[in-house]
Amino acid sequence: MNIQELVILGLLREFPRHGYEIKKTVKKVLVLYAPLERESVYYSLRILEKKGLVKKESAQSGKRPTKYVYKITPEGEKYLRRLLLRNINKLQRPFINLDLTLYFFAFLKEDKEEVIRRFRLRLRILERVKHWLKAKMHTFTPQEEYQKVILEHNLKLATAEVNFTRSFLERLAD
Repeated sequence: MNIQELVILGLLREFPRHGYEIKKTVKKVLVLYAPLERESVYYSLRILEKKGLVKKESAQSGKRPTKYVYKITPEGEKYLRRLLLRNINKLQRPFINLDLTLYFFAFLKEDKEEVIRRFRLRLRILERVKHWLKAKMHTFTPQEEYQKVILEHNLKLATAEVNFTRSFLERLAD
């Protein structure tokens, strides 16, 4: 499944948008929830258009250059629904860069003090993330219930990372 397609079609399902509006929304909001390449939004829009999942219409305002507004097609809506339903059961292991360091951790034996310092920093950063997520939980309106659910999910993931980092620091101290 292509995450980029899901995001673009989902945004267009909300309402028609310019490519720049899609990039802006991805940068401001969705980057918190999905690994997306903002630079490839226009490429993805062209592919989706070729597949008949979106269509573009030109819009001009005064003497400004022509802009294109993208709309999801009925076929695009069906495809988005299939992607969303399939995504519910996709159990892809989250990729955490730390796992790569842990895999090659034996190569850091001589750097124990630096490793401990960096894990302490990681713990402080994760604690800040947890604090931010908790504070953000109270900012949603009832209409934004699902954004709150996403934050709850991320808070549980951050809590797990904090717990792991603490226990690993204890192991390093031994």
